Amino acid sequence: MKTPIIKTKEFIEFFYNAGFDIHPLLPNSKIPSRKDWNNLKKLSKDEIFALYKDNISSEHAYNLGFRPGKRSLAVFDGVEYYVAVIDIDMKADDKHPKGLDRSKLFKQEPSEYNKYKERAAFASNWLEKLNININVITGSGGFHSYLLIRADIYETLALKANQTIYKNDELAIEIELLADGKNCVLPPSKVTLSNHDREYKLINESFNFIDDPDHKIINLIKLRQSQEAQELVIYKESVNADKNDNITDMITELAQNKEKLNGFEFELNLIGYCVDKKLTAQIPDLFKIFYGREYDAKRTNILLKQAQNRQNIRHAGSFIKMITDAGLGELVLKYLKKTNIPVKREFKTMGAGLKNIHNIPRTKFNMMFPAGKLSLIVGNGSVGKTYIALYIALLFVKTNPGKAAFLLLCEDDEYTVVKRTKRLIEEYPFLDSEYTDNVHYICDSDEEIIKIDRFTKELYYNPQSGIEELIQGHDINILDPLANLLPCDENDNNAAADFCKIMRSFIVNSGRSIIFLHHVNKVKVEQIKRDSILAKKLDYGEIADRIDKVRGASAFYNAVRYCLYVEKSGDEDSNTAVSACIKNNYGRVGNIPLMLDLPEFKTDQIENINPYFYKNSA
Repeated sequence: MKTPIIKTKEFIEFFYNAGFDIHPLLPNSKIPSRKDWNNLKKLSKDEIFALYKDNISSEHAYNLGFRPGKRSLAVFDGVEYYVAVIDIDMKADDKHPKGLDRSKLFKQEPSEYNKYKERAAFASNWLEKLNININVITGSGGFHSYLLIRADIYETLALKANQTIYKNDELAIEIELLADGKNCVLPPSKVTLSNHDREYKLINESFNFIDDPDHKIINLIKLRQSQEAQELVIYKESVNADKNDNITDMITELAQNKEKLNGFEFELNLIGYCVDKKLTAQIPDLFKIFYGREYDAKRTNILLKQAQNRQNIRHAGSFIKMITDAGLGELVLKYLKKTNIPVKREFKTMGAGLKNIHNIPRTKFNMMFPAGKLSLIVGNGSVGKTYIALYIALLFVKTNPGKAAFLLLCEDDEYTVVKRTKRLIEEYPFLDSEYTDNVHYICDSDEEIIKIDRFTKELYYNPQSGIEELIQGHDINILDPLANLLPCDENDNNAAADFCKIMRSFIVNSGRSIIFLHHVNKVKVEQIKRDSILAKKLDYGEIADRIDKVRGASAFYNAVRYCLYVEKSGDEDSNTAVSACIKNNYGRVGNIPLMLDLPEFKTDQIENINPYFYKNSA
């Protein structure tokens, strides 16, 4: 075991007593260890010490970090100060064409080390001219200077989380001021860079107190902010001369309120908004307006690529919520409520359609189920819906070589599904085929396919569920039960309609089908038994409108194009499941497309009960 990290506690004592808002970082990393780190309460000194135990080896110990800005309140001689950080970054060659090769630098190869010394001397002189001393040498070889800015002076500055106050592209140096919303690494933390462990070193314990509102660094910050504002106006006029869209105007105003927004979350949320609103092409321009000179095209492209690969997904509702939570809700009302641009739809004339009727594509069917549409199988509990689903899947892959079926069986364990399939094949041997492996299934699943946006209360698809990819990889998809896939009240007609719209978007204009398994209206079960559609002649007049059979919102029934109703025929002990068509947008209702004699099925648990125990437990 390596030497205990006793030294870290000395740094905690030093920085905490100076007012720094300390928090833990992951070992050998700059990343905060706590989720939602920027919104959590400040830790007490005892709470911090509890995280840095002496018996933890250095490779497993937390690094030390702090949140600059107003969270780090220092009080000296009764005067309040907020802590900001000047961060001097000497860029690496992977981020700047004239950057340093850090691998060679850390090995102190002469050519690279001499380039570093030249840049370090430049940075040191730059700070000296502003009467600011260096406090820390960072792991990459850059510098941190801690500014304790008097609270009233700090309040006059419209600081954001990080702002560039100087750049030198010839030397690949960027100097930023870090404030509210940033995470900053403290010594003696170690980080791994270019496969080297690099320590943050405290070289000067004297902080830079800024008590003069005309201090050189204050004037530099204000000058830089004024330049940014002018550049923003010029840039907006140049890239948007032919535009007057609301999101551009909104981002222009948000650029003046960067200090109220978490930069990383803002980027992801804005991308999510633009993707949802089909404004993806505008994202680079919007980022340029928001960041001005600090716009990083490489970073934007990485985020866009991640979004295309379904990483870091956000949605329009998340963007709106973030802006509202930041106290900027008036901008939402001002701009985003006006973005309903009418969609220009292409129409066709009926005369041309009549002349061309034989060339118009017809709806295809997967067995009896229309492709590109939603279908429904409804029935009472234990009526045999799962057997019917398995029968359909097995028959489909046999009669359609090369095609695949998918079953999401949320309420069944795998043993039950496999045993039922075995019984089914024994009862109907023609279902067995070389294509059985084309039936894919997931059991005992709690799939969160659809989510509710907490701000807008609207439903949206959760891409992390992977269901869209599964559905688009199979020709026939049976999802059981429908109620488990909806994250809200199944009697909510609006929510049900939105759910069906999202699910249909996975298969529209395709050869795929989605079939939901669902229950009948429990309130009317007895009435349904007395008034069975199977007990009468199945003529159109009696069963044309059987919406009363379907539990929950009418939107489910309205959204599907084909619906089967399943009952047991005859008496209560009957083992025959009969399915009658109660909705068919493409043909006759009332026919019986499927009648199955369900195989007898007992679980192993019942089969293995000790007869003696059973007799004596009565």
